[in-house]
Order: sequence, then structure tokens, then C-alpha cells
Amino acid sequence: MQAEESVREPLFFPSFVLKSVRFRHSDTLVIHGDADRILPITAAGLRTAKLIKGARLLVVKDGPHCIPWTHAEEVNAELLSFLGGKAGKSQTEAA
Repeated sequence: MQAEESVREPLFFPSFVLKSVRFRHSDTLVIHGDADRILPITAAGLRTAKLIKGARLLVVKDGPHCIPWTHAEEVNAELLSFLGGKAGKSQTEAA
């Protein structure tokens, strides 16, 4: 049975990572390019977003493996929106 599990899990996304991700309780933004040939979105980005309850997923169209460099404006805008929304939420809750 254990051999079957290792066949199903890609080498770069080991089972212990999947198990630790399931326990995340903080706000999470997953950003992944749909043209990533090193870590395909179906093997990493979509699975990560699905495993983290309430995670927000941004799929960068034509985004390769290094999207913060190749799609910096889109990634930065999304990060600022995500972090700004969280900061606004914290300030509202504090009031």
C-alpha cells in the first residue's frame, strides 16, 4: 500500500508536505502559472489551493515557473490586493 501512495504522489510534492498543508489555518493566497512545466499546476497549485480551506487561487495565464519575475505586475497587484484586504479586515475588526 505504501508503494502505491509513493507512485501517486509526485516526487516534488511528497506526502509529508501534503499532510502539513492540510493543517494551515491562516489566510492563504496560492499563485501559480498555467504554463509551469517544472511544477505543473495540476500537480501543485490546484492541489495546494484545494487542500487549504478557504485559500484564494490566482492562476496566471501563460505563467511559467518563475512568475514573480516574468509576470511581476500581475503578481504584485494580487499580493497587494490580498495583503491590503487582510490589513483592512484587521483594522475593521480592531475598531
